[in-house]
Amino acid sequence: MSTITNYLKNENFNSNTLISFFQRIEPININAIINHSSEFENTFTFFNSRNKINFIAIEEVESKNIFFNSHNRISNVDKNTLEKFPLFVGYKKFISKSKTNLWDDFSDNKWYIPKFIIAQNDNDYFLIHNFLGNMYDEEKFNYLNSLTNKKSSIKFVEQRVRINKSDIDELNWKEKVKSALNKINKNELEKVVIARKVELELSNEFNLLTTFNQLLNNCNDCIIFSVKESNSIFFGATPEKLFSINKNIINTEALAGSIERSKNETEDAYLGNQLLRDPKELNEQKKVLDYILSILSNYSSDIKFNEIPFIKKLNSVQHLQTKINATISSEFEILKFLNEIHPTPAVCGLPKEGALEFIYETEDFDRGLYAGVIGWYNNFNIGEFYVGIRSALQKENKLNVFAGCGIVEGSIPEKEFFETEIKLKPILSLFSL
Repeated sequence: MSTITNYLKNENFNSNTLISFFQRIEPININAIINHSSEFENTFTFFNSRNKINFIAIEEVESKNIFFNSHNRISNVDKNTLEKFPLFVGYKKFISKSKTNLWDDFSDNKWYIPKFIIAQNDNDYFLIHNFLGNMYDEEKFNYLNSLTNKKSSIKFVEQRVRINKSDIDELNWKEKVKSALNKINKNELEKVVIARKVELELSNEFNLLTTFNQLLNNCNDCIIFSVKESNSIFFGATPEKLFSINKNIINTEALAGSIERSKNETEDAYLGNQLLRDPKELNEQKKVLDYILSILSNYSSDIKFNEIPFIKKLNSVQHLQTKINATISSEFEILKFLNEIHPTPAVCGLPKEGALEFIYETEDFDRGLYAGVIGWYNNFNIGEFYVGIRSALQKENKLNVFAGCGIVEGSIPEKEFFETEIKLKPILSLFSL
C-alpha cells in the first residue's frame, strides 16, 4: 500500500477536502528540478540563499472553488509545520490592459494552489503534494521525489543573443522624459516611472538552469524567481519587496532613488553618500514612502520606520531604502491589501491613475508582469510578495528585457537613460552578444 493511500485510509474527507501530504526529503537538489521544468505546463520558482524559504511549485490543483474554507484542509503534518510553507503562489500583472499578445500565456491576476511543492524552510526540506479528495498523483509524486535525490552538476551553457531591437533609442527616450516633465511642471503629475524594453534574439536554446544559477551567484540580497506558463518564462532577480506578512505584522519598504556602483571601495562609498545628499533622489524616495504610509494607515495605528533612508547596495546599483513595519488586525485581507498598495510610486507614479494613463499612452509595449507582483501566502496570514523588476520575458526564441526609472521635478533625461542602462545589466550580463 502506498504512503498516501495508507494515510488517507485513517482520515475523514470528501471530494472538496484539500489534502496536503508532506514527505520529508534530503536537502533540495534544485538544479535537477529546474533542469526538468520544461516537462511541466507551469512552474513557479522562488529562491534566495539568504532567505529561509525557498521553493519550486509545479502545476496546480484544479478547482472552481480553490479559495477554500481553511477548516476543510487536512494534512499529515501539524499546524506549526503547515504555516512555514506556501499554500498559494501566483502573480499579478502591472496593469490588465494590453496592446500586444506578448503576455498572452499569463493571466492578469492569478493565485493558485500548486499540485506539488519542493520546499526548504531553514533546515526543513519537504516534497508536498496538494490534492482534492483522493485525486492524488502518486506516480508524479514519486518521480519528483526521485529528482530531488538525483545527483547532478551544473553545466553552464553559454547563451548567445543578438540585439533585435530596443523599443526606443536614446533620442526617443529623452522626448518621453521631456513629455513627463511637462506634465509634472503643469502639476498634472508628481512622478511617473517610464520603462524601456530591449528585445534580444536567442542564438541557441534558452537554458533556465544556467540563467537561474548565474542570477543566484551574481545578485546579492535579491529574490531569484521564474514563472513558467505554457511557452513563456518570466524570470529575474528582484531587490524590491512589496510586503511580507507574518500573522499580525507587516514588513514593507520604500525603495527608490538610484546611483551606480564602483569596484573601487572609496569611490563606491562616495557614490552612496552622493545619493544620500541628492535632493532629487531623496524627493523621489520620500514620495514612495509617503504613499506606502498612507495606505498602511488605513490598516494600522502602529507603524514604525527609519526616518533617514539607508543605502541598499546591489551588484550594479545602489538604492535609497526605508524599512517599514506595522501591526495589523486579524480582519486583514492579504489580496485586498496587495491590490490596494500595488503598483506603488516606485514603479508607477503619482497620482496613481494619472501615472498609469501616461504609462499606457507613452510606452510602446506591454509591461505584463514586469513591475507586477510575484509571491506566495498561506491560510495562516503568512506570505511574501515582491515586485517583478530586474526581469525579462523569454518567449520562443525572443528575450525581452525591461528596466525603468522614476521621473520627478529635476530629472535630467541623459542621467535617467544611463540609470536604465545600469538596471538592464543584471539580465543582459547573463548573455553573450
